[in-house]
Amino acid sequence: MEAYRPGRFSAPYVKYKRTSALEVEAYENIFNEEIVAKQSEGAQEASKQLRRFLPKFYGWRELEPEFHTEPDSVNKIIILENLMRGMAKGSIMDIKMGTNTITKNAESKGDPKEIEYSIRKDQEETTSAELGFRITAYMFKNKAGEVYKKSRKQYRSIKKEHVPEIFTEFLKSNEAEKPNLERRDEIVAELKAFLKYQQEVNFYRRITGGSLLFVLDNTVNQCRFKLIDMASVYDTTDKSRDEGFIKGLESLVEIFSNI
Repeated sequence: MEAYRPGRFSAPYVKYKRTSALEVEAYENIFNEEIVAKQSEGAQEASKQLRRFLPKFYGWRELEPEFHTEPDSVNKIIILENLMRGMAKGSIMDIKMGTNTITKNAESKGDPKEIEYSIRKDQEETTSAELGFRITAYMFKNKAGEVYKKSRKQYRSIKKEHVPEIFTEFLKSNEAEKPNLERRDEIVAELKAFLKYQQEVNFYRRITGGSLLFVLDNTVNQCRFKLIDMASVYDTTDKSRDEGFIKGLESLVEIFSNI
């Protein structure tokens, strides 16, 4: 496998992300046909249907040794679909899904303070427990494609009552006179499809710490969203549903539908 050196590749249709072996493994277990073929029949179907809701995965590379970092083992590069393609003036929202966002990495470290902090963030300081999601970041652009408002990691200040207002502003980005209800309906339809998948198909894996990344460019009337941040994916043995993730999707459907 050819090693990856920063600056070697560039393309408008793909995104190179530095990550850990855990995220590489998650994408391989979903997109690699040889690996999927070894899964149970139900898990195979779940993997294949999940691809619809993820960025396209084009493989991975090892980072060249001179760029490795220690002690972090974030020395892999995954090659993904660029969700901003064709939307140079696109506004974005990053929404962390689920009522529990404690990741594999946090659990493996066994640091009680870090785990306690994650639990407090989920249950007390954000909308995760109440809505099944929290807004972790957004960046809204004007008609010229210039950023006029952004927020990153201000989730403690975003309460349930603020969410519809933020979603409405997202749909009115690029100085649109009113929310883009055509694209809103497209988002709702895809959210409902993802919800159906979680309710009826996905009895085989849990994704903690994953986010839905929404992109909307009203200047070209395009939008898309996909599930990102796949570094904490668990196989399940009890074939139960991920109720926390389902709650988040149900809340998103309800809030967007009422705009």
